[in-house]
Amino acid sequence: MARAADEASEEEKGKVGEYWAKYCGGPAIEAMLEDLWLVDAQYCIALAEEGGILPRYQAIPESAWLGPHNKWRLRCWRESFATPVLVLSYPWLDRTHPDRQGEQLRKILPILKVMVEKAKQYGAHGTIGVLWDYPCLPQRPYRNERDQERFKVGLRGLNAWYSHPYTHVLLMTTPLPDGADYGNRRPYGERGWCHVERRLSGLVKDEKMLWDMSAFTGTQTHYLGLRNELKAGREPFMSPDRVARELREGVASGAVAFTAASDVELVIDLYARGFVRAFDTFKEVRGGRGSLFYERLGWGRAEVPILVEAIEYANKHCKLPEGGLDLWMFDGNKFDDEDKAKLRAAAPADRFKVQ
Repeated sequence: MARAADEASEEEKGKVGEYWAKYCGGPAIEAMLEDLWLVDAQYCIALAEEGGILPRYQAIPESAWLGPHNKWRLRCWRESFATPVLVLSYPWLDRTHPDRQGEQLRKILPILKVMVEKAKQYGAHGTIGVLWDYPCLPQRPYRNERDQERFKVGLRGLNAWYSHPYTHVLLMTTPLPDGADYGNRRPYGERGWCHVERRLSGLVKDEKMLWDMSAFTGTQTHYLGLRNELKAGREPFMSPDRVARELREGVASGAVAFTAASDVELVIDLYARGFVRAFDTFKEVRGGRGSLFYERLGWGRAEVPILVEAIEYANKHCKLPEGGLDLWMFDGNKFDDEDKAKLRAAAPADRFKVQ
């Protein structure tokens, strides 16, 4: 990895590229890298193949980082409406280490290899950046003062990585590994952090960028096939008020749990800021295009109150880009004329045009 950086030309390092900006939301990715660095997928692949265990942030080697100093390695990507970034939404198996036997690392190994192979088709120095909280955020009890500040800034920016329209988000919904006596056996669906990550990822994500690990068969060796196979189902996007109710009621009933009780309000705030950011920046990130597609998702009358509340919240709390946003959701869903009228009435057409 260091050799690639040394051999890259100054032209390669400085070139932003129209494609990267217009079709990949690249400038937003580069801005996000100022606050939170990614781990090179090639490092994760080598670690998994050698039977290694994912180290904490403080032990990641310098050559494994993707940050402002080498962000050019992501720019050669040429897949429309996608980025060379994989964001993990997964359950921690122990309080002090999420994957102390390396089982989750090895589970995603085939996916990383397919993605890196695709990146290499567009340039010898190309790679995939992985957002995995344990190596990407400084961990306790090893944080110094500088690490603590980096942790705070990185944590506040997490919502942007999940909600970016073109980052690949992998939902690790499969049964938990059983290679050790892990301290936390709660499944994905009962984890508070996972709940919010999934909600953030469903706000404005391109239709094939939200992936579900439970659909993985291990038979796809090409990126486009993998993308089609892993495409996740979509729940209706929710207002921050509804998500806050979900979490507080879930914690009270025991249906949802957090390792730290204080995390409840933390993730409620994370989602609220992520919701507003996602809609306010969507058109800019997409290179001036303001159409959001929520078609062929099987939504019907039951989803209407959820969507109406979310649209009303956005109309009230979001600045929104000039000209508003187009919400394409009638084609392939099960809305009748009454449903459609309610959705259209949720906000002025110059703010949200629902069609």
